[in-house]
Amino acid sequence: MWCTNCGGEFVEDIVMCPDCSTPLVSQEPEPVADGDEFVQVFQTADASLLPVVKSVLSGAGIPHIVQGDEAQGLYPFGSLGGGSDDRLLGAVVLVPASRREAAEAVLDELDETTGG
Repeated sequence: MWCTNCGGEFVEDIVMCPDCSTPLVSQEPEPVADGDEFVQVFQTADASLLPVVKSVLSGAGIPHIVQGDEAQGLYPFGSLGGGSDDRLLGAVVLVPASRREAAEAVLDELDETTGG
């Protein structure tokens, strides 16, 4: 089993990475090329949606980094409602530029499935 986020390899019985809590995949992910910059493919302030996006990307073997997920859930009522900018409270998902199209296709399929 492999972690698409940190690259760890684990025995078959492990399903979540003990290092970064990412769901593991059975196939070794493609390595990220040296110098391949990461680009944004998703942004949300919805704490319930972020684990789904991470799981879908991991299941597709797409390496990803999440920035800002540590702020998720700080405000129990979502954004402050009074005109606050969700970008200040949201999480951003980044993937290698070389995998951008694949990530966008997977996320578009997720969007169609959830009716979003």
